[in-house]
Amino acid sequence: MTAARLSAVALTLLLAACSAAQSVPSSRPGLGAEAPGLARASARTPPLAACPLRWATVDRVSDGDTIRVWLDGEPAARTASGKPRSTSVRLLGLDAPETCQSGGAQATQALRGWLPPGRRIALTNACQADRYGRLLATVHLDGLSVNAALLDAGLAWHWTGSQPTGQPRGDTGFASRQARAQQQRLGVFADPLAQSPWDFRRTHGPC
Repeated sequence: MTAARLSAVALTLLLAACSAAQSVPSSRPGLGAEAPGLARASARTPPLAACPLRWATVDRVSDGDTIRVWLDGEPAARTASGKPRSTSVRLLGLDAPETCQSGGAQATQALRGWLPPGRRIALTNACQADRYGRLLATVHLDGLSVNAALLDAGLAWHWTGSQPTGQPRGDTGFASRQARAQQQRLGVFADPLAQSPWDFRRTHGPC
C-alpha cells in the first residue's frame, strides 16, 4: 500500500472517531446527504439574538478553518473588474494548523471532503467579522457542526483568544472536545509536542 493510500485510510479512520452529540435541526431543503465523519453537535452557546440563521453555498475551501461561500439572498461583493466575489467565512471558536504547519494539509483535506463546491450549508452566530474581514460563523451541514468535527478529529485547537465584542467563541464544549482529542492522540495530537497555530505563527510568522 502506498504512503498516500495509508494517509487516506488513516484520515478516514480518524474522522470516523468523531464523537456524537446533540444535533441541530435542519429544515432547509437541498442541503444534501449527511457527510461521513461529521460530529452531531451544536453550538451550546445560543446564537446571538441579532444573528439570524443564514444559508449559503460553498464556493471553495481556503484552508483548515476558512471557507468561501455565496450567501443566499445577499448581494455579493465585487472585484475591481466588477466580477462577483464570494464571502470569506472563518470557522468560529477554533484555530486549525497553518497550511505550512504539520497537520495543516490534513485539516484542509478534511474540510474539502465535507464541503465541496456547491455544498449547501447553514451558518449560525454569523453577524460579525474578524479583523481580516472574514465573517465569523459556526458552519452546519444537515445539522452537523463542522466546527465541532474538526476539534473531535484533532485537526484544530479551541480558540480562546480575542473576538469582536459580544461574539461567542463557539460551543462551550469546544475545550473538552480538544482535551478528548489530545487524550486519544487524534490528528495533530498524535505528536505530544504539537504546537498550537498561534505559537507557530509567533515563531515562524504566517505561511
